[in-house]
Amino acid sequence: MRRAAQAARVSPFAHYRRLERDPSYKLAFDQAWNDGCQRLEDEATRRAVEGWDEPVYQGGQRVGTKRKFSDRLLIARLEAEMPGKYGRQVLEHSGPGGEPIAVTVRFVKPDGSQLPG
Repeated sequence: MRRAAQAARVSPFAHYRRLERDPSYKLAFDQAWNDGCQRLEDEATRRAVEGWDEPVYQGGQRVGTKRKFSDRLLIARLEAEMPGKYGRQVLEHSGPGGEPIAVTVRFVKPDGSQLPG
């Protein structure tokens, strides 16, 4: 936001004030924001699926390129587009009335006998 305000040669305060007071400015800003977000999504998808060429050097000399892909970006897109299937699951366990569950930990030797403690 700060960089955008600098580019427009206005203070961030003026930007936020205008957002609150000028519906046409807010509409234009929201559209610009959505366009920027779409460009980010498109680039993330491109890097995940199509990849990019990364230079390969040997002995200080460029000898070619290697195609690279981003698994992390692909995972992020899957989580965003299909959260029911690929989204992060949070499991919460609790006892009756939301109380914590008591846990007893036993240490067992490889032969099956219990360790003291």
